[in-house]
Amino acid sequence: MFEVVAFHIASSINIRQCKSQLPLKILFSDSDELYLKSGDEKFVYIFQYGLVSFFNRILRIKYKRVNV
Repeated sequence: MFEVVAFHIASSINIRQCKSQLPLKILFSDSDELYLKSGDEKFVYIFQYGLVSFFNRILRIKYKRVNV
């Protein structure tokens, strides 16, 4: 089973800066989103509107779940 975790971290994210600063393989990119490969069956998805999601990544940070 795979785990997916997403965080809304900002009101906007500069996709162009992420592309140039993150040392991950770019699978897809346009002005609104960035899809990166970070390992075997491990991915990061970044959206311009401030969302970052992790697929199949073991995150070593603590985060608080919020019920909406």
